[in-house]
Amino acid sequence: MQKVIKQSRALLLILAFLLAFAPMSALAGSGKKKTVNYISLGDSLAAGMLYDGSDSPGFAGDIKNDLKSNGYKVNLRNYGVPGYNSQQVLAGLSDIKKLPDADIITISAGANDVLSGLDVANLDLLIPGKVDELIKFANDTEGAANLATESAKVAIDGAVEPVNTIKDAVLEGKDVVDVVKNAVEQYMEILPSEVQEVLAAIYGEIEISEDRILEASDELINAKAIIFTNPVEAATSLETSTNKLVTAEGKLDSLETNAGILEVFIEESPYPIFEDIKDAVLNVKEKANQAASDATNAKNAVRNAKGAVNLAIDAQIAAQIAVGKAETAKTKAADLTKAVAEMPMKIGEIGTNIAQIIGEIKAVNPNTEIYVMGYYNAMPYLSQEVQQGLTLGLLDKLNNALKLYAEGSGATFIPTFHLFEGQYETYLPNPKNIHPSEAGYRALASGFMGEISQTFPKVESEEPGEVKIDLNEKVSVGAGDSILINDTDVRLLLPTDLPEGTTLTVTPTSDDTLAKAKGLKDVGDVLNFTFEFPEGSEKYDGKFTLVMGYDADESFDVDIYNFAEEKDAWVAKVGKVNKESKEISLEVSHFSNYGVFAKIDVEKENPPATEKPDDDDKTPPVVKEQNKAPGKGNKTTEKPKPKSSTDGKKLPKTATNNFSLLLIGTILLVTGITTLAIRPKKVLS
Repeated sequence: MQKVIKQSRALLLILAFLLAFAPMSALAGSGKKKTVNYISLGDSLAAGMLYDGSDSPGFAGDIKNDLKSNGYKVNLRNYGVPGYNSQQVLAGLSDIKKLPDADIITISAGANDVLSGLDVANLDLLIPGKVDELIKFANDTEGAANLATESAKVAIDGAVEPVNTIKDAVLEGKDVVDVVKNAVEQYMEILPSEVQEVLAAIYGEIEISEDRILEASDELINAKAIIFTNPVEAATSLETSTNKLVTAEGKLDSLETNAGILEVFIEESPYPIFEDIKDAVLNVKEKANQAASDATNAKNAVRNAKGAVNLAIDAQIAAQIAVGKAETAKTKAADLTKAVAEMPMKIGEIGTNIAQIIGEIKAVNPNTEIYVMGYYNAMPYLSQEVQQGLTLGLLDKLNNALKLYAEGSGATFIPTFHLFEGQYETYLPNPKNIHPSEAGYRALASGFMGEISQTFPKVESEEPGEVKIDLNEKVSVGAGDSILINDTDVRLLLPTDLPEGTTLTVTPTSDDTLAKAKGLKDVGDVLNFTFEFPEGSEKYDGKFTLVMGYDADESFDVDIYNFAEEKDAWVAKVGKVNKESKEISLEVSHFSNYGVFAKIDVEKENPPATEKPDDDDKTPPVVKEQNKAPGKGNKTTEKPKPKSSTDGKKLPKTATNNFSLLLIGTILLVTGITTLAIRPKKVLS
């Protein structure tokens, strides 16, 4: 019998214990919105840098939104820094004061450790034979440049003979001009002035032609001498030589023209002209014609030589570029080879740093959930030879190290390589940038949420986001919250994109402002709403839904009114009236004073005074008790009606029976302990 009693007492204690602590579990599922503190650590991916260099919320922002969709209020602090390596992330932990409060920490670090010293743009140089190919190309272009220079020298040699020919022709022309000059010298004074001018022009033109041709010949000789050592200067000499020949050609043409003029004068002269003078003038014309033709040939030959020299110059420049590229390629290939050889050591250091990062976090916050991100193929546009021979292998080693050290330190590893496979054009639209698009960050966030949701599942709540506040209290509010204002018939539904960090203060409208409600009677609450938005969001103008109850019969024309400062008057906002629930709903984009009023007949509300009753009439007047509730006008006190939702149904009860369970459990627990204390003692026989 005593054994049965003991068992009953034990069961009683267990039942009492369970009932006493039942409210704990009940509270966990009571529907109260939970707050999650989330910290993002790491490099430019943690920071959210996009493929075009601009900023975005990144995967951290997407994770925050996903958690909010799961029913959590999320405080995100992003400490991602573009360019950070794992050592810098580790060093920066001491400056993060919020680590002890973090529920979730994501880490993206390690890629910059690997990429430092690795010239990604020139990884193709590690393809076997690539540098040798560049060296061979440089040698070939040098050979082509030498051949082009030889061809230029041949072209210069080819111009020497035409230049010498024009020199001889000009000298012969000068001789025949001298004959004319000597023949007419004794007659100069009696010759007409126009003839004297023609003769003077002929003498000057032959002199200039001779000088220019000799100068052209000198420039040609100089070009030939320096073609191999300084082809650019040789080209300049040939250009000068060509210009000299053009000038000589022009002077010889003019000389031929002037000789023709002189010939006509001799034929038409009324004076007898000696035959030897006629023959000399005709000879000058013929020599000038021949010399002009020779000058043209010489000019063309020198121009051809200059063209050949220009080709040689281009070939030599190409050879210099090719040789420079080959030399640079050899140097870069050597540096890349060295960097690749150091990769295993770097990857080992990354793993060690990740383990230390996790260890330091756990030391100050052992309960936080830590997620370490693996890396996707950020260089899918490199040649297949480089990817298969280098980058994919290095990426695999990096991810294995991150996984090993993360899981070994108590964190969760998030693989991402498979998330980007086959989606590179969408997720990595810039082949020259390793950062993803917004769609790519969305994919990374989904990878994280696959693990995070196991620890932070969707919060099931009958009234998600319901927040009760008191008048005159400044409170922080969140996106999508449903605000219930105590001691009023007012509810406020906040927008789902409300900026994080917004605060709300609700106060009764001042008496001065209420007094301006002319022709109106307050039949509900009259309140002043003050929202304060965080820095950068001061001009936020989202859509709020305001629901206000009223206390008036159907004969009244009721509406929600807003006090318009610019008009210094109350203005009807034409809200949606629900006569069944006696509520008015209104979409609002800005806040100030709002209240529920009914239009009234002023004369009926203020009837004319009646005669004063006789003093003998001692019947006391009937006075109704007035309600002076905050935020409302004076109204006859009636039994309050239950608050209701916009669909006319009563608001769901938010209270639980936790305290009743707690009281019952505590009583049973005390009863059980007392029973044990006073149980009969065993009697010795």
